[in-house]
Amino acid sequence: MENGYTINELLGREKTFALLSEKAQLVAVEDKFAPYDVTGSTLTKNFYIEVKNRMVKSDDYDTDLLEYSKLKGMQNVEPNALHFYLCFFTDGVARLYHLNKIKIQDVYIDIKNCPVSSVENKGIKQKICYELPIHLAKTYKLN
Repeated sequence: MENGYTINELLGREKTFALLSEKAQLVAVEDKFAPYDVTGSTLTKNFYIEVKNRMVKSDDYDTDLLEYSKLKGMQNVEPNALHFYLCFFTDGVARLYHLNKIKIQDVYIDIKNCPVSSVENKGIKQKICYELPIHLAKTYKLN
């Protein structure tokens, strides 16, 4: 781990900068317990991005999981900002969800067994998760 982050988290951030840095000025968050990984701003609003570097292929599942606490955490930092969720997969696909545009009736909410922390190995616990339908994401094919 570097600065408390796992290699997987650092890879996710590197991939985020490679994918989006030409579109916006990005800043990696230093607090490893923040509810987002990357932040930036447009001319009118700040934005926050939660990044996951998944160790599965993009077609292994029909949905992408987002922990309820991650979304609520981003919204609590700045409710009127733009909130995004970005997933990278082992087959070179990335999916970017604009969370402000997703309606609750478009997602399935379930309780899943998830790692307590993605930063430290603290076991598994049940967490409320959104199952985000893939068709709601902007999909990128990376080199």
